[in-house]
Amino acid sequence: MRDGGVRPGRGGLPGAALAAVLGAALGAALAAGAAAADGGAAALPTAETGPAVLFGANDGTSGHELWITDGTRKGTRRVRDIEPGGTGSLPVSIRALGGGRAVFLATTAGEGIEPWVTDGTRRGTRLVRDMLPGPDGGAGAAFPLGDGTALMAANDGSRGMELWLTDGSRGGTRLVRDIAPGAMSSIPFGFALLGTGRAVFSADDGSHGREPWVSDASRGGTRMLRDIAGLFPASGNPRFLAPLGDGRAVFAASDAASGTELWVTDGTRDGTRLVADIVAGAEGGNPWNIIAIGGGRAIFMANDGLAGPEPWVTDGTAGGTRILADIRFGPGGSGMLDQAIALGDGRALFVADDGPTGPELWVTDGTPAGTAFVSDINPGPADSGVRAFGLHLPGVALFSATDGETGPEPWISDGTAAGTRRLRDIWRGSPGSWPSGFTGLGDGRSVFAAQDAAGGVELWVTDATTRGTRRVRDIRPGSAGSQPTGLARLR
Repeated sequence: MRDGGVRPGRGGLPGAALAAVLGAALGAALAAGAAAADGGAAALPTAETGPAVLFGANDGTSGHELWITDGTRKGTRRVRDIEPGGTGSLPVSIRALGGGRAVFLATTAGEGIEPWVTDGTRRGTRLVRDMLPGPDGGAGAAFPLGDGTALMAANDGSRGMELWLTDGSRGGTRLVRDIAPGAMSSIPFGFALLGTGRAVFSADDGSHGREPWVSDASRGGTRMLRDIAGLFPASGNPRFLAPLGDGRAVFAASDAASGTELWVTDGTRDGTRLVADIVAGAEGGNPWNIIAIGGGRAIFMANDGLAGPEPWVTDGTAGGTRILADIRFGPGGSGMLDQAIALGDGRALFVADDGPTGPELWVTDGTPAGTAFVSDINPGPADSGVRAFGLHLPGVALFSATDGETGPEPWISDGTAAGTRRLRDIWRGSPGSWPSGFTGLGDGRSVFAAQDAAGGVELWVTDATTRGTRRVRDIRPGSAGSQPTGLARLR
């Protein structure tokens, strides 16, 4: 791994400080006890009894079902066999509601794909509501509002795919508004939180095309913000919605005069406006992959017609919207910002290609001076394959990468060259363990899925040390593996 110190820019914690932070977190992890017993059975973690992560896995007998882990073998158990048999219920889109509960989608032969709720116990895992009676299913992924409720798109068979609210109970699951009246579907998606209990999203009411909407989970408080395109059937087509954390959100949208450019909203019509015409005229700067980094700012990729696709920053104003760095000179640009993560401390890690070092790890604090190359993990122009970012602790991320000597393995970075290293060569040699799904337990440990030479893809845990990176449990012995998916912390 080549030292990235020759590049200017601000980094994160130095190596010694990182070790101290991780050491303290490890102490907390080791001090955490096993979860309480569930009905006299083996220990089963819940949000109340300690850190816990929910995920889907296949033990080879029950099919792909909902599991829970506290990062220990003893504390890793199947929550419930929702759909008995070899296929399982295929749980997906697990979202924490708060209060130790989560909602998710599960599929059964009788109800199809529908919303379920869990508190991490078998008894507390149940169908929320059969939105579309019968085997077809009628629900989309939930979007938590931060107040114990969540918005979701659902189809009850008479209104099409519309906006609903749930608190995880049948009685607390209701239609918010039939945005596209009758059997038509408004298909709400792309939710971004404006504040507790309030979100902006994209929807099509059948009269104005797809435009930005806002909802406070009441019918009267759910309305179109602005007809950006202005002439049906044209659509503003809002996308890449990202919350700024101060009651506003930014997004990309299109109109005839400016093309696709950056917009901002505070949840009112007057507060929904064009931020900056990055490329004057109808061509547009085409902002995409917008990522909030804190402090009322977000980074995104855009093409100003001169530098090519490069990273930009915005605070939701024209004056605060600017290019961060022309990382790769010329119109080709440095990449897509499709592999990036906010570090929770005002910085973000992302992958960019400057040409000589190939696609590698970069860091930004939202300023040109603080946008810097981190490390040439795979020396030379070769791609290090950085992907599958997950937040380990504030200021520290885990990800998959290859240094050219090993295959894809788990790495860690605090945004500095000294603090960027491989955690463990799980599958020695070129195959690599292909880690994914890095999810923090909140106590200095993270769990993830990876494969070693002895078995298939299974659940692993790390405390950010080589010795503390190990397989949690061989849920499905043999080469098939249990294939853990959809890891999400239960809060």
